[in-house]
Parts: sequence; structure tokens; C-alpha cells
Amino acid sequence: RALHPRAQGELVAMLRELLRQAPRTQIVATSHSPYMADHFSPDAVVVISRPDGGDTVARPLSEHPDQKLLAAMTTGEFLHASGAGWYWR
Repeated sequence: RALHPRAQGELVAMLRELLRQAPRTQIVATSHSPYMADHFSPDAVVVISRPDGGDTVARPLSEHPDQKLLAAMTTGEFLHASGAGWYWR
């Protein structure tokens, strides 16, 4: 919480080094920070929602229907700008 964007990048680098040293390790993390999302590919960013109180839906950002816009922005910019609702349609 409240981690400076530069420190977020350093955290990601540290976690990637950990994964390099222990390749069987899996890390699952959550964040609302578009700066954090910038350090990952759209396939690695999973958007999770529970539309209308129903079933939980999880889809990678790479499944967003506007791939042209996704290609023109950083992952974090696109995540911030894409809005809600596309992932359960």
C-alpha cells in the first residue's frame, strides 16, 4: 500500500529474481496500481470482478476486445482507461 511507483518496479525486479532462483515458485499478487501493471504483459494481468453479485469472473487483460488500443498503450494505461464491464460479456 502506498508504495512509490519506482519502488513498485524494484519490488517486481526482486520477485523476478526470486523466481529465477526458485523456478517452481508461483507468486500471486493483487494491486490497483496501473504503475505496477506496467511491469507485466497483458497476459499476466488478470482482471477479477463479481458482476451484479453473481459468479466471480477472471479474465486476462489480453482478452479485451480492443486489441488495437491495447497495443498503443502501456499495460497500466490500458488497464486504467479500459473501464469495467468488458470481462463478463
